[in-house]
Amino acid sequence: MKQLILYISTRVANRPNFGETLLNKLLYFSDFDYCEWNGEVLTGTTYIKQPFGPVPDGMKNILHEMQEE
Repeated sequence: MKQLILYISTRVANRPNFGETLLNKLLYFSDFDYCEWNGEVLTGTTYIKQPFGPVPDGMKNILHEMQEE
């Protein structure tokens, strides 16, 4: 998950609308597309339905760990 977050962030960080919501959506669609092609999720996580779109379970903890690292 952390590697995918870093990969996505390096690709879209300069866009004006990039933030946590867009990151969550891109993670979800990455997992969805990978699962469609390979039959398993890329990150191994589940997603929680939220008002602005799906959020990976434990996302706050993952981002906190990444900031500390």
